[in-house]
Amino acid sequence: MRFEKLMQVLDLALEMQARHMGLSLNDIKDKLDVSHRTAQRIVRGLETVFPQLEQLEGEDREYRWRLPAGSLNGFLNIEAEEVAALEIAAVQLTTSGRQVEAEKLNSLEQKLRVALRSDVRRRIEPDLEVLMQAEGLIAIPGPKRAIPAQTVKTIRQAIMAGTRILIRYRKREGEEADYKLDPYGFLYGHRHYLIAFKPEGGEDYVRKFRLGDILSVTLLNEPFTRLNDFNLQEYSDQSFGVFADGPFDAEWLFTKEAADTAADYVFHPSQTIARNQNGSLTVKFRAGGLQEMAWHLVIWGENVEVIKPVELVEMMKNQMNQWDTLP
Repeated sequence: MRFEKLMQVLDLALEMQARHMGLSLNDIKDKLDVSHRTAQRIVRGLETVFPQLEQLEGEDREYRWRLPAGSLNGFLNIEAEEVAALEIAAVQLTTSGRQVEAEKLNSLEQKLRVALRSDVRRRIEPDLEVLMQAEGLIAIPGPKRAIPAQTVKTIRQAIMAGTRILIRYRKREGEEADYKLDPYGFLYGHRHYLIAFKPEGGEDYVRKFRLGDILSVTLLNEPFTRLNDFNLQEYSDQSFGVFADGPFDAEWLFTKEAADTAADYVFHPSQTIARNQNGSLTVKFRAGGLQEMAWHLVIWGENVEVIKPVELVEMMKNQMNQWDTLP
């Protein structure tokens, strides 16, 4: 067996241990891009090497294979880059105002270090120090909305427990109001939002609430059931940023000078890009969020022209400057 294939099978075995319900033949086929028969041979091979491999039947009546905890501890090879990735992610979360998640990652990183054998710690610590110095991670000055840590913790507790919350909320006009909500999740961006369903008031859609304007949150002893057809990722994909007006068919034309830089950006998951004969770049996608589109386009100055939608064309009139550098 080639080295690459061996590593793939070992990674597969690690995932069989990491997942509570193990892996099915279909999982193995998808992960290794192999046929059904090859997936069966791999399972038989793993059963030979690991006699403790367990066969389970899932709720979908599909057979799955799982390795008991600890079966592969001797095969684990923690690299300095993996520990550094946790530290880097924690710093980036801190600089974006997400202190709660940063603390969780720092805690995980410390637990991982404790779990490592002393010889492994000695091996990776010099490399880890070099990596962190090379990243040059510092708290970059600039405007950001602080997120009250206790607010996020309480809402996350409600999400995990499936219970409603009562929030005191400051509206745009400065007025305060109380809302009973079914919390679904968070969206993080220029501003950070709670995504929730308001069961009272006859509305049949989810709403966004600015985390920075939630003055207090109380857990209620009221369970709720999520809307069956709601998917947070699909909801997020409807928008450019977090605003959800529209959606609109957007078309932006970047100049020849800005084309290479713009091509490095993913403006939206649904985007298509096309190089034009004159060297310019056309980007098309469908999304809502005209205000955030306008905020972003300003940084490109005269290096971009809005073709569609007409509403955004009107918003950007007399707003574009000629900057000395590209974003």
